[in-house]
Amino acid sequence: MISTVRGQYVLLFLGLLMLGNSACVPPDPFHTLTGTWHLIQYENGHTGEVQHEPDDLPRAVIVSFDDQGKRGSFTAETPTNQLRGTYQIENDGDMETTEVEGTLFGEPEWSEGLWEALQTAKRYRITGQMMEIYYEDGLQRMIFERLGN
Repeated sequence: MISTVRGQYVLLFLGLLMLGNSACVPPDPFHTLTGTWHLIQYENGHTGEVQHEPDDLPRAVIVSFDDQGKRGSFTAETPTNQLRGTYQIENDGDMETTEVEGTLFGEPEWSEGLWEALQTAKRYRITGQMMEIYYEDGLQRMIFERLGN
């Protein structure tokens, strides 16, 4: 009888140990881009130039991403137009824009950069409420802050 009770305690202990260890496993490193993001900065790694959002824009550049698994779509509100497109996430941090539609008619330089950058997006990184999208050769990036939750 004692060995049966001891066996049950051993099983209970092992079960709790496994449950405790599963709570220590880090979360899946995959980050979704899903959310609404405000473009606040461009950085050029070649020249060190940093461009901050101009104060005189009629409206901010806001991009909403929506992933379905590792494929997604986005819409962007720019000062004068709307863009939309699709993308896919290849691996954690690797992305490819598969389509961008819209017009650049009347766009200020600030939002023209968004169009060009999204077409050549290669990588992304999300840290807290900030997201970086690297484009062209990977030395240039856009920086966004998350809006809402």
